[in-house]
Amino acid sequence: MSTKQRLDYYLSKFVSRKLMVLIISVVALFTGSITGDNFIVISTAYIGGQSVVDAVSKLRRRDE
Repeated sequence: MSTKQRLDYYLSKFVSRKLMVLIISVVALFTGSITGDNFIVISTAYIGGQSVVDAVSKLRRRDE
């Protein structure tokens, strides 16, 4: 497995885990398990992390 393939494999796992955390936090927000402040922290972390993943994807496409 090349380095590029390994990086793609781990990035895809990371993105899917982050998305699952966001979905669970939305459900927890609507069921009253977490507060709005907690949800803001979680969603900010998701958005910030997603922008890094998008930047890496754009750089990879540019190099191809």
